[in-house]
Amino acid sequence: LNGFNASIVVYGQTGSGKTFTMFGKETSHHSDTNSSAYIRSKFREFNRDRGVVIRACEEVFQSIKERKSAAARNGLEYNAELSVTYVEIFGDEIIDLLD
Repeated sequence: LNGFNASIVVYGQTGSGKTFTMFGKETSHHSDTNSSAYIRSKFREFNRDRGVVIRACEEVFQSIKERKSAAARNGLEYNAELSVTYVEIFGDEIIDLLD
């Protein structure tokens, strides 16, 4: 925020937990996904096991929301611009994962 750029980088051998660290636990499938107990359990699991990317996005969007609210209380308008690049580097190859 305030015009700063940021990067989240992970590095390590295959199977070392990079994906888990970045994105958290993959949700499992359940036969009754509409039950309130299932939804509550998934929400608790997601909150506990979310990764760095999810947490960083939550912080950025919360900060934007708070700044927008503060500006509105003072009769001002707040605009935010956010851009994201998501790449994978494997060996000498760079892959744009959002393309």
